[in-house]
Order: sequence, then C-alpha cells, then structure tokens
Amino acid sequence: MKTPELHLNKFYDVPVFVGNDLVHLPDFRELLNASFTRRAYAESEIAYCEQFEDPSLRYASTWAAKEAVMKALRQAIPDFTCPWKQIVIMRKKASGMPTAQFPDSVEPGLKCRLTLSHDGEYVLLPRATHSSISRSRPDNGPPG
Repeated sequence: MKTPELHLNKFYDVPVFVGNDLVHLPDFRELLNASFTRRAYAESEIAYCEQFEDPSLRYASTWAAKEAVMKALRQAIPDFTCPWKQIVIMRKKASGMPTAQFPDSVEPGLKCRLTLSHDGEYVLLPRATHSSISRSRPDNGPPG
C-alpha cells in the first residue's frame, strides 16, 4: 500500500516538507563564541538575543530555527543553498512567533513561519514547508 502524502490544505495539492532540530543547551553554550556568532547570525538576530539576561537560550533557539528551516527547504528545493547568516529569524516582539526571512537573491518571496519550544536543557523547533505556497502569491489565492 502506498503511503499517502500529507497535504497542507484543501485549496492546494502540495506536499508538506518537515524539518526539525533539537539543541542541547549545555552543549550549545560550549560552542557559542564570538566567531561563531559573527558567522552564523545576522545583526538583527544578535540584537534580539543580547537583550535577554541569558542570551544563549535565544541564540540556541535561533540556531535551531535556522537548522529546521534549512532541513525542510532542502526537501522542497533539493538544490537550495543559503549562507546561515542570510536565513534571518525575525520576531515582531520579544516573545512573538518567529518567522524566517531570506534575501530575494536566495529565493524570491520565500517566507516561513515557525514554532519552537524549550524546556530545561533542550530547545526544539519543528518546521513544515511546502515549496509552492511558501512563496508570496501574485494572485488572490489564499495565503500560504
């Protein structure tokens, strides 16, 4: 019996791709340094993380988001490449839902919404994407 594909909604017949990442905070703290931060994070991400008493938790969740997004997108777009610093995890407010943004030179109109969880020493970020709907829609169809 063939396994059915998971479809996002009734408006489109598009498969969903899932990426996730789990970060063990104590291990991540050992790897977190100024050199890694400069290579992996955009200035806006650094500003976000540094506003908290324990920025390492925010750096870890942002890193998990980048990893999960990359894993999902590589399923949807097999030749997808992007420098880590150009996958920018944004939050409208300190405790707001994160989104991933990319420069148009990487993938025009691509947007991703994220959800994350952290508990004690672990940060988990699952991410689902679908290549057709994740991009901005030029017509009046339902948003992705």
